[in-house]
Amino acid sequence: VGLTDVYIQLQDDSAAKAACEHAKSLADQASEGEQTRVAITAAQLDFLEDSSAGSMQHYFAWRKMISDALAATPTNPWLWILRGLADEGTPAPMGQGGGIDTVAFYETALAYSPDNSAAHHFLAHTFENLGRTQDALAQAEAYVRLAPEIPHAHHMRGHELRRLGRTEEAIAEFRKAGELEEAYYK
Repeated sequence: VGLTDVYIQLQDDSAAKAACEHAKSLADQASEGEQTRVAITAAQLDFLEDSSAGSMQHYFAWRKMISDALAATPTNPWLWILRGLADEGTPAPMGQGGGIDTVAFYETALAYSPDNSAAHHFLAHTFENLGRTQDALAQAEAYVRLAPEIPHAHHMRGHELRRLGRTEEAIAEFRKAGELEEAYYK
């Protein structure tokens, strides 16, 4: 199911569908939580396949599955993150389109998992979208602390520093992101 997520982000729908079908074939050997994750991902793929036709039925089915899973396991931080992602209204959310409603979802994920780098990352984007630059910076700094080798973490921090007029610090972060990216490619 993790490969399905990756292929969705890469916009490789056929590979995403194949990975999800493989996950479904193994679901009877998985825990209940893993089976739920497979079902939620399959519903997301249904939305992805039907989204071009403008149907919202699959979107609401996908979002409801996440909400139902949260009702059953309200302390699962990843479900809270998924619920925030679903609020972007796209079948391939990237955590960059959140608004005022997603703040609560990501903050709840952090209440259960304070060092969750994904929740900090997506919350930084959400605060950025809302014009809450100081809050976005705090989340970006947590993201850097938790994922110091990820270039995008430094890039995010650089965005917020630049918005706050801290140009020299922003340049240093962008340089760090570039160095990490270059080292990765080497």
